[in-house]
Amino acid sequence: MAKIYNLVGMQHDEMYDIIKKAPLGTVFYISKRQTRFLQLRVDGLDKKLVIEYAQAKRDNEDVPPGDAFFDPETKVIILADGIHRAEADILIGVEGGTPADDVPFPVRIHLGSAQDALLFASGGNSKHGKRRSRRDIENAVRSLLLDPELGRWSNGRLAKAANVSVPYIEKMRERLEKEGVAPRIAPEDRVGERGGKPYRRRTKGTDAPPKSIETDDASVNPADTDTVATTSPSTDANADNATTHLAVTVPPLAKPAPKADELDANAQSLPQDSGATITETARQFAEALKAALDNVPPALREPTRLELLNTLKADSLVASTNSETNNI
Repeated sequence: MAKIYNLVGMQHDEMYDIIKKAPLGTVFYISKRQTRFLQLRVDGLDKKLVIEYAQAKRDNEDVPPGDAFFDPETKVIILADGIHRAEADILIGVEGGTPADDVPFPVRIHLGSAQDALLFASGGNSKHGKRRSRRDIENAVRSLLLDPELGRWSNGRLAKAANVSVPYIEKMRERLEKEGVAPRIAPEDRVGERGGKPYRRRTKGTDAPPKSIETDDASVNPADTDTVATTSPSTDANADNATTHLAVTVPPLAKPAPKADELDANAQSLPQDSGATITETARQFAEALKAALDNVPPALREPTRLELLNTLKADSLVASTNSETNNI
């Protein structure tokens, strides 16, 4: 059973000390006086639904608590989900003679900013509670795109947060930009998410150079190297027909090879160092390929060597047979 704390009447500093130490799943009782309600529904409260929740609570039915966010910096509690349930408790409390602003109602409290609360509220009720109307969804997405911080997120990241499709985000962004209420943010300047970490990357169709991508060890700019393949070697021991994909970085030519129309019939017209340049490039490519092959797991590398050995044996046998035939 989850532990319950009554925070009604406490100051925010005192509440914060309790909230940050409370175990996961703790239920807190707070009041409207301490809380800011984040309402994204266009039509506001559904009074009929509030009455239904109130009756369910009177009948001791299992009504889950709402979700609120406490911002340690601003010391504000924001109720992001469960406003109708909170209003049901307030309705019952008022009937019992308690001032509306002081009626306690249960919530789970998460530590987070106003943006975290907005993100949570934007995706709320997509699969439970009162379903969102088209206007509710539009208002939620509009709120995300107009937020100075969240509006810089990529379309895919916002779509995931709001539980809508990426094309929906794209159309809404374009509309707000045309209306002049949202600044235009170039695709390459939007912040996506990969592995739980924010990142920026070049988007197809843009002319701007790709942004540096943060990795665990260094900052890598994809424009600095020419990569033939980007898939790492497969290490799945359970794969029946594992295919090895090598990431081989090809060094650029020291000098560009001469074009066909620049070549003269006279062999003396060829650049003196063209042969050395091509030889050096081939050597660098061979070293890069060898380094990539050395990184292939033995379980995947050995079959490849065996096949190569069998091929060499077969070629040798054919050559030997041809030689004997020619000597007849």
